[in-house]
Amino acid sequence: MEKKVEQARKPKPGNGKGKAKATGNEVVDLAISSAILDECERSFLAAQEKVAKASKSFYSDTGLMALLCRHDRVLWLVNVTTPGERQHYAFALLLELFRHLPPNWTVGLLYDIACQLHRSMIKHGILSEFLPRLSFAVSVFHAYGHQWPCQLVYHPRKRIGFGLTNGEGCERFWSALQALIPSLRVSGFHRRLFVIDCRLDHLDTKSLMRLALWIARQYKGCRKRLSVANAGLHNSGVPVSELLMEWKAQITTQTQKSPRQSKNLADKAVAEVMLERDMLDEIMVNIKALESQRAQVHKGGEEARQQLDIQIEKLHISSAQTKARLKVMEKALGVAGKKQLSDLKGNPYLRARMNAHVLRTRIRAKVVEFKFERTKLERVYR
Repeated sequence: MEKKVEQARKPKPGNGKGKAKATGNEVVDLAISSAILDECERSFLAAQEKVAKASKSFYSDTGLMALLCRHDRVLWLVNVTTPGERQHYAFALLLELFRHLPPNWTVGLLYDIACQLHRSMIKHGILSEFLPRLSFAVSVFHAYGHQWPCQLVYHPRKRIGFGLTNGEGCERFWSALQALIPSLRVSGFHRRLFVIDCRLDHLDTKSLMRLALWIARQYKGCRKRLSVANAGLHNSGVPVSELLMEWKAQITTQTQKSPRQSKNLADKAVAEVMLERDMLDEIMVNIKALESQRAQVHKGGEEARQQLDIQIEKLHISSAQTKARLKVMEKALGVAGKKQLSDLKGNPYLRARMNAHVLRTRIRAKVVEFKFERTKLERVYR
């Protein structure tokens, strides 16, 4: 699997002489931009494959990676033989899982850096045959280390199909294996595998004995939370359809790319305003032409007059919308309604004004993200 991943990640030869440069929009199938995903990558050591977590000078095996079911029972383990955590281990576990599942099953994957795994699969076409059957989410306690737009998309509480599964079974599993670390560091290869296998068998036996009580406890907790949630929805007095619509609008707004500062930003804004003004002038000319045609219609042409009235009404609506957009754009530029915009191109003051507006927008977006992230904490001590 390591060789397959490396082969898939190799840059494809281009037609030009120079090297192709990656752009921020190269991943077009994801709901969030590459810039946000890059920030998530810098937040987690697990996402940085080149960062060494253990020395290869003393240990041939530097760790373990496990795949657990939602009941926290170990399905497969792989030996980590590289200094850092690489994505090909996760891909190897996924491939083994799909080999044992019916071809029509969908899998929900909870992983600390699921956003990075999702991006790699789309960008490089790794395990592309299984991608339509995968739904990605970030483990609950790790989700808060991700950027807010990433949380909106990959938090399991905000995704359909994951319920109250938290995805932190691996952390509990590592806690059960911690006592073996000192002795296994100096053990031989086969002795290490034998001890880990015995420990897994013991943990599976204990888990099986408590599985019925665990399911009953989870079911009781789910029913309680469901009743509280339904009561909250009922008391709010807002239809569920409207809440879903507002939630989708929030995701769309807060996952869109933030504006960037640029030397040509003011000139672009001026050009857009000039284009809107030209569109408005064209609409007004069309309205006058249609009104002139309507005045020339004879008394017997009621049907033709009605058709013209409909067209004129549509143009008036379009005119009102264009005027509203134009007013907002001119306010952002800080110009009067009839000012000659062509004189403002290259204006240093206007360039500084537009860049300051972009900077304020980015700061405000960050503050909003921070407030949303702190909402749950603030509810606790209010």
